[in-house]
Amino acid sequence: MSHHRFIPFAIIALLSSSLLITTACAPARAGETFFEFYSGYKKNVETAYSYFLEGDFEAALKYYEASLKDATLTTDEITALLGKQNCLIKLGRYQEALDTGLMLLELVALLQR
Repeated sequence: MSHHRFIPFAIIALLSSSLLITTACAPARAGETFFEFYSGYKKNVETAYSYFLEGDFEAALKYYEASLKDATLTTDEITALLGKQNCLIKLGRYQEALDTGLMLLELVALLQR
């Protein structure tokens, strides 16, 4: 029997175990699947980015802040915080932008450990 037949099963098992770990760590709300919860994050980030491109930085900021509540991965938090920081800079709220930048540095340092 060829080992090549077992490779797809190994990949499926690896992906399944990875998904179970991610799902167990995700703070999904009652009645929501992980994918529904995560799509809320994605929808908020996409909406925020659209508002940012239109120049409505106040609306974009609200959506980036909402996406932070739904972020399940550190990389998601970084994306949302970068967007938030850019909005704060555009709005002239430099101290808040600096504070957000410090949070970003902490998250990046956490990823490098």
